[in-house]
Amino acid sequence: MVRYRITYDNGYDETITAADVHYDTGEGQYRLVDDHGRAAAFIPGGNVLSIVAVGWSSDEKAVTG
Repeated sequence: MVRYRITYDNGYDETITAADVHYDTGEGQYRLVDDHGRAAAFIPGGNVLSIVAVGWSSDEKAVTG
């Protein structure tokens, strides 16, 4: 899981933990999902300035090759 910092056009920001972020063009919103593809959050796309990955949860393990 990744922590995403979402910054809004009003200057507010929040951090949400999710496995991935998808943009739904039909509904004009971002959908943050968990490891099983279930929605963790819905965010209206028109209000978002940026979504940035800021960290991984402690249960993530580094992969070495």
